[in-house]
Amino acid sequence: DALLADYQLSERYFSHFVQGAWDVLEPQTDLLWNWHHDLICEYLTATARGEIRRLIINIAPRSTKSLLATVSFPDWIWTKNPATRFLFGSYAETLATKHSLFRRNLIESDWYQRGWGDRFRLSGDLNKKTEFSNNKTGQMKAAGIKGSITGEGGDFIIIDDPHNPKGAESE
Repeated sequence: DALLADYQLSERYFSHFVQGAWDVLEPQTDLLWNWHHDLICEYLTATARGEIRRLIINIAPRSTKSLLATVSFPDWIWTKNPATRFLFGSYAETLATKHSLFRRNLIESDWYQRGWGDRFRLSGDLNKKTEFSNNKTGQMKAAGIKGSITGEGGDFIIIDDPHNPKGAESE
């Protein structure tokens, strides 16, 4: 079955997962795949395997870094290991919330549920915009840099845009 094979490729190869998820994440925008997407996917895959422990991705704005690293990557990890815990931060709570909603919407999408809906389900008792969990003890929690994350942790800690661009170069 071609659909099953496509989901198997998406589970195995992060780049294939991103391309499959794209229509859910950006239904009005064509994905123009480029070499930098392959490179980011390669490094994130190495991170998932534990080959890279600290990764910094510096790339021009509007290059799909957030959709790859902050949105798609955690959801891809949950296709294989739904017990994984993530902690996300951003300079602005609104951006952290936006990315959290993208992650949850992707998980709840028909596309994702057809492929991996039998592996876990989101918990009803912890299903907020900025924090949600699943029935396999996996968790995703997002906060603005000024938000309280004392005592929190994760298997992966992802910081996306830690500085407000308007103040990044100020003293």
